Amino acid sequence: MNPLRSARVLAVALLAAASTLAPAAPAAAVPGRVVVSGTTLADLAAKTAEAVCPAGTLLLGGGGRVTGGNGVAQLNHTGPRADGRAWQATAYPHEGYRDGVFVPVTPFAVQAWAVCGTGVTGHTIVRTSYESLPGQTTGTAKAYCPKGRKAIGLGGSVHKSRFILDDLVVDAALGMVTVQWNRAREVVPGDYAGLVGWGDVWAICVDPVPGQQRAYAASPLDTADKSVVVTCPAGTTVHGIGGALGYADNGAKFEAMAPWTGSGTAQAAARPMVYGTTTPWQVSAMAICAA
Repeated sequence: MNPLRSARVLAVALLAAASTLAPAAPAAAVPGRVVVSGTTLADLAAKTAEAVCPAGTLLLGGGGRVTGGNGVAQLNHTGPRADGRAWQATAYPHEGYRDGVFVPVTPFAVQAWAVCGTGVTGHTIVRTSYESLPGQTTGTAKAYCPKGRKAIGLGGSVHKSRFILDDLVVDAALGMVTVQWNRAREVVPGDYAGLVGWGDVWAICVDPVPGQQRAYAASPLDTADKSVVVTCPAGTTVHGIGGALGYADNGAKFEAMAPWTGSGTAQAAARPMVYGTTTPWQVSAMAICAA
């Protein structure tokens, strides 16, 4: 793996005074939890959806989903807005040929979700930015929570349609969020030889709260389109959402890392690129749960 040309870590502390964010409801680990969403119009262009947290709440996590697109639109970005007040999801079209037949993009829309809440302390958004070298086909970037805090949300992006958001995961100790990206397969060798991609990885960190833990589920290993749902343990709800592609050999892409039915489940969905993998591959879904 080639070294990253640039990486910087930006920590934005968003500490809320208890007097201004005290919930009216009985005390809970993450009181005032609310999920909001925003959806774009459907057309052929790359686009970003945004979900804004209500006033008086903090951004804790989020997710995104692509709908439509004829199977050639991919989720490249799911992460906080620069000011830490909203969640954004971005998708790009990536048309290509399958068995000599051109597969065009059709109108697609993007939906973003923001998980917001009150009552937590030590709220900090840690961001690491990265840039790939020309010709670099894969790379990894990490964001670390400050000492004594744990991740409650995670985000990641890669800002080129010819690059794939491959992994967005958190470690079992909830101290580190990792993004891995891959350059998509080339239709003609050398097509992307000088292409440079860039992106970000985010860890949304808080002082530990009850029930804060990672949940994980994986799909079967086969050649079909994939959707897998992860469920939080009883008494906890989803706050952060991630996922990973396995054995796809740069030939599959995400269409969703998003909330699922109810407050305790999340989904990761993916399918092969137009000229992508034909061997068995896998998708996993990951959730950060808290009471």
